[in-house]
Amino acid sequence: MDQQIKSEKKGQAFLIFLCWLVYTVSYLGRYSYNANILSVMDEYGVDRAAAGLVGTFFFFSYGIGQIVNGIFCKKYEKQKVLTFALLVAAVLNLTVFFGVDFAVIKYLWLINGAVQSVLWSSLISVLGEYLEDGNIKKSVLVMSTCVVSGIALSYGLSSLFTLIGDYKLSFLLGAVSIFLVAIIWFISFGRYKKNTQKYVPKIAAPTIEKESNAKGKAVKGGVIALICVLCVFAVFDNFVKDGLQTWVPDILKSKFDLDNSLSTILTILLPVFGIFGTAVCVFAQKKVKNPILLNALFFGIIAVLIAVLMLVLDSSLLILSVILLAVIYLFATGINNVLTSVAPLYLRNEIDAGFSSGIINGFCYAGSTVSAFGLGLVADNGGWNVVFILILAVSIFAVLIGGISYFILGNRQSNTNFE
Repeated sequence: MDQQIKSEKKGQAFLIFLCWLVYTVSYLGRYSYNANILSVMDEYGVDRAAAGLVGTFFFFSYGIGQIVNGIFCKKYEKQKVLTFALLVAAVLNLTVFFGVDFAVIKYLWLINGAVQSVLWSSLISVLGEYLEDGNIKKSVLVMSTCVVSGIALSYGLSSLFTLIGDYKLSFLLGAVSIFLVAIIWFISFGRYKKNTQKYVPKIAAPTIEKESNAKGKAVKGGVIALICVLCVFAVFDNFVKDGLQTWVPDILKSKFDLDNSLSTILTILLPVFGIFGTAVCVFAQKKVKNPILLNALFFGIIAVLIAVLMLVLDSSLLILSVILLAVIYLFATGINNVLTSVAPLYLRNEIDAGFSSGIINGFCYAGSTVSAFGLGLVADNGGWNVVFILILAVSIFAVLIGGISYFILGNRQSNTNFE
């Protein structure tokens, strides 16, 4: 019996690692463009708006795909569907590596966004289907590091390739890495699901089952209302988070006259600090149980930091500016963790984890879609100071939305809290 328990624990730990590996490595084929946006602008002679349009095409298809896949992912044959998505992403990166006209890249990235949108909701659905309750917190913590780990790898390697004079090696590395992980996923998950039973959701307590239909609708309505508010937060958060991630290299280059390689390598501090965002999220979640209040608190901190950053950027203090940008990214990452990992898995007995994560993540990338092209356009016409004023306004508005929502929903339903 003890041997069986140990085997099951190892199996669940392996599943968490496998899901982490798939999603982390996928970022090498997702940010192979964004991490090299300065080199792309130099090589093709395009402005920020045109360069940002490629990211907008990606985020647009990715966001819509998140919603669609969130709805249907529970029916997918995960072993085959995820393998196919990864292989297509690998081919697209390989195509850019061998060289295409700039006008074609945005359409390739539109397809890249569509196929990669299969991954997150499907992986969260897999974890929700197979993990026991005791491993949920562990999976939340591990999966919340995927984004920051993937981005750090992408930008770190891109800065290295830029330094040696061939930024397109990022696309080759993305293609090869994703191809290998696709094979690993197909073989490993195939073996795992044959030997493992799916998780059976807990049945509600008898006292709850006997309540009236009206009460049951109120509880369900609380979950729906919570998800709607989280979707609004998702738009605002990724407008800030992905907007900074995309354009910080250009901000540093413009404000401090740095070269492309140094601007890119300094940007690595954002995802590195983002890893601490995971720890901050876990700690804050224990103190602030209501997710609406927690997100509003984080947005308030971001607004204060943006205001300070606007003063520092004009004072030529490079290190302090980079640290402030990284701390802002830390709290934006914390919000993203609450939205896409913590909430869906904690609500899995109320609503399918893959469905809720797909819907919320879809709205995340609605914000990303606007930020890639929109902030580039604003910067082209008004400069980076206007961009930061816009980000500040968005953060303050998010705090107001959070305050109003918390006042309306409050703690009336226990399933609106992380308990």
